[in-house]
Amino acid sequence: MFEDIAALIEATQIRQRREREYGLALHRRRLVDAMGVHDFKSLMQHESRADLLEVVGADGFALLVDDSIQTMGVTPDADRIRDLQTRRRALQTDPTFFASSALTHDLGAPECNDGVAGAIFVSLRDRPDITMIWFRNERYHSIRWAGDPEHAHFVDESGRISPRKSFAQFLQNIRGQCQAWSQAELDSAGELGSLIEIEVQHRYKAELNILQTVLSRVNEAILVTEPNFEPGQSQKILWVSETFERLSGFNAEELTEMRADIMFGPKTGAADLARIGEQFARREAVRVEVLRQTKDGKPFWVDMDILPVLDRTGQVAQLISIERDITARRQMEESLRKLSTAIEQSPASVVITDLDAKIEYVNPRFTEVTGYSAAEVIGKNPRIIQSQETSRETFLALWNTLMNGDIWSGELLNRRKNGELYWEESHIAPVKNPDGIVTHYVAVNLDITERKNAERALRASEAFTKTILDSIPEHICVLDPQGRIVSVNKAWCQFAENNEAAWLAENSTSFSYRDICIASTDQADSRIAIDAWAGIESILKKTSDHFVLDYLCDSPDTPRWFRMNVYPMIAPCEGAVVAHENITERKLMEISLDNERTQLRTLLETIPDLVWLKTPEGVYLTCNTAFALFLGATAAEIVGKSDRDFLDEEQAALFRDKDRAAIAAGRPCISDETMTFAHDGHRAFMATIRTPMLDHSGALIGVLGIARDITERMEAEARIKTINLQLAEQGRKLEQRVIERTEQLRQLAVKTTLAEERERQAIAADLHDDLGQMLHVAKIKLGTLSKSLRDGCFSESLIADMNAILSEASGMVRSLTSQLSPPVLKDLGLVPALGWLADEMRRIYSLNVTVEDDGAPKPLSGAQSAILFRAVRELLINVSKHARTDRAEVRVQRDDSQIVITVADKGIGMTDPRGATHSPKGFGLSSLRERIAFLKGAVTIDSNPGGGTVVTLHMQLESAPAAASEGA
Repeated sequence: MFEDIAALIEATQIRQRREREYGLALHRRRLVDAMGVHDFKSLMQHESRADLLEVVGADGFALLVDDSIQTMGVTPDADRIRDLQTRRRALQTDPTFFASSALTHDLGAPECNDGVAGAIFVSLRDRPDITMIWFRNERYHSIRWAGDPEHAHFVDESGRISPRKSFAQFLQNIRGQCQAWSQAELDSAGELGSLIEIEVQHRYKAELNILQTVLSRVNEAILVTEPNFEPGQSQKILWVSETFERLSGFNAEELTEMRADIMFGPKTGAADLARIGEQFARREAVRVEVLRQTKDGKPFWVDMDILPVLDRTGQVAQLISIERDITARRQMEESLRKLSTAIEQSPASVVITDLDAKIEYVNPRFTEVTGYSAAEVIGKNPRIIQSQETSRETFLALWNTLMNGDIWSGELLNRRKNGELYWEESHIAPVKNPDGIVTHYVAVNLDITERKNAERALRASEAFTKTILDSIPEHICVLDPQGRIVSVNKAWCQFAENNEAAWLAENSTSFSYRDICIASTDQADSRIAIDAWAGIESILKKTSDHFVLDYLCDSPDTPRWFRMNVYPMIAPCEGAVVAHENITERKLMEISLDNERTQLRTLLETIPDLVWLKTPEGVYLTCNTAFALFLGATAAEIVGKSDRDFLDEEQAALFRDKDRAAIAAGRPCISDETMTFAHDGHRAFMATIRTPMLDHSGALIGVLGIARDITERMEAEARIKTINLQLAEQGRKLEQRVIERTEQLRQLAVKTTLAEERERQAIAADLHDDLGQMLHVAKIKLGTLSKSLRDGCFSESLIADMNAILSEASGMVRSLTSQLSPPVLKDLGLVPALGWLADEMRRIYSLNVTVEDDGAPKPLSGAQSAILFRAVRELLINVSKHARTDRAEVRVQRDDSQIVITVADKGIGMTDPRGATHSPKGFGLSSLRERIAFLKGAVTIDSNPGGGTVVTLHMQLESAPAAASEGA
């Protein structure tokens, strides 16, 4: 019966496993094919999206790319997914793969009623920012136990154990777990991750390089061949992984000279090869188990996934075989077959129970191991050998696995009949009838107590050493007595990889430390390398028991400092331990702190303020020179002492009270104080601010005081009060004068407005009388020219007339502009400008003007020069238009601190110079007086009818050095 049961179990398990593995491989292949056409994110919306779940038998899927999350099916919310990802990365596990059937327990995540309990995390090795997560729903189930494990024995009133109560059944509800991921599903997820990484790399690199880069990182053996499907021919081997070399015993050079016939082994028939070739031709993946031989003839079994790799045109470019050594599994299966015929002689104990976990059969080995006879255990629960040392979670996982129809394998710590504890390697499987219904459970147990004890001791020793080394942040290597590197820690390897020395990380144990130092002697730090090896030699030769060296490490980015410590190995071991500690942060902090201290000390010694720092108890910690002068001591003499050591009791108590007030207030406190300086005895008013100083944790560490001398300010404030009283009196007097001046300014503003209006009228008259007439003539000429052109006649004389008129108009515009503000006035000064004005009056008005200058310097401002120039111009224009004479004289003289300009003519004169009215085209004498008076000048007029007119302008010269100097 047991042979039949075992055979049935084996056949059913093999069939289900193969069907499951083939189905998973098919889903993987469809996904990889779809990814060749679609972007991975788009694939989640594609018709193949169902394969994303079926590839591992999941209920939901999430894709994490950087910070974005895309989901399908049943998943937690985005925030919980990010939290799970963060917790998963924090684990000291494989960063590319993680699986759990109890997320809340395994990741320490808070419970969340989202219905999700298990997950598989797969991250791309070259793109850790891309992570795929498959989720599996929580499986809520109950277990019926015979006996409460928390109260194994119930005792009645008489003190005797009550079997009825001890083995009373109770129901346990189990939550927070999902159906456990099978090994095939885990392998499928891992292989899919590898295939996706291949596809991602395939988009950017040559296909063979992609396969070599990605496939060399997986633990499976990899073989890449040509895509040759012709019958009777085999493919050439293009590339093999290191794992394949180790598995087959051949090296890569030998394998690339061989054909791919070795893939299928000597026992794969022609019909099987033909079927495989047909699948290749249809671009389908092939899953097959074959028996091969190593180079030395040793047989071994492999489980192969052979996948066609398509090029961009959709043609098969290569075949890739992903292989796993299943020799141990096949041997176990063979052992099971043998065991089914020789179970009674088995060295392993075998237990068969019904669905209620009542024992129906045990083999003799069970009796030998446990000490219980078959009669003692038949009909009882296997709990009879439990030690209560195995965790409750282990049994929950055991029953979850069995209820899912899977085989559970694990290790259990049980108790023999004599009370002795022992370890068993247990394999428990459900036995199913032809309808697939579980009828029994079969357990095969091996006593591994001795092995566990040995492994425990070895693991403890290795783990202890490795944990210590890898947990140390320093880069550590262990040297033998000759200086050869025999071991390095994780920090050493990471440092080598980060500094483009991957060769040193991968092959550290093949180098001598002396070789590393010699390789550094041609660099800038060669002296350091020589000193380093000399120190190491002193340790190895036992001439020194400790060596330390601080050095600046060459870095392409930023300077880095390290400290090398070398210690001898503790006897009986020989050699040395070299530890490199990164002290960059400390060095930079020291440099920064030194700089800050220097800057702060320079600042404190530069400012005139008094600065000091005390402890909360009033003891001085530091002060600047200004404060030291106040106390009449040096800073070194002040530090460590209190106010009572330098001040009288009253002032010391006052200072101490104000320090305490600032501490009690918890904020800066400002006060005015009178201080007497000890070095010269002078008293000063000081504005003082005292501030409580806190450390990073908020604890009080001292009181900072800053005092500023405000004596001058106080005295200035007193003077200001006196001046303000004087100003108030003067203000009252000035107020009346302002009222009077305001009226005068109002009248002057009216006159100024009228003068500006007269100027605008004069400019408009000039434009109308002269330029306007010219433009009108030009318009008439232009009309005549237009008419002649329409009549077909072309008159050069009209064009010449137009050119002459426009030239004259242009000249008149330039002349008028120059008369208003000639450039020569700005460039050369008033006297040269008057000479230019004389020429313009002769040219435009036919008035002969002579200009005389006494040659004395006449410094004038720009405004003075402009006003005087325009006044002379307007006077000369009035002469030309109203005096009925063709001659005039202009004389420029300096009279002490004044400039005197006289404009004289021999014309008809005026009867009443004081009542002269405004000229319609000039300043007008009244306007002229106003403008000259505005610049603190004066105008005098001397005229008689028939005797001509003399107008004299007086104006004060500029005395500032920046004023313009008028030459002769």
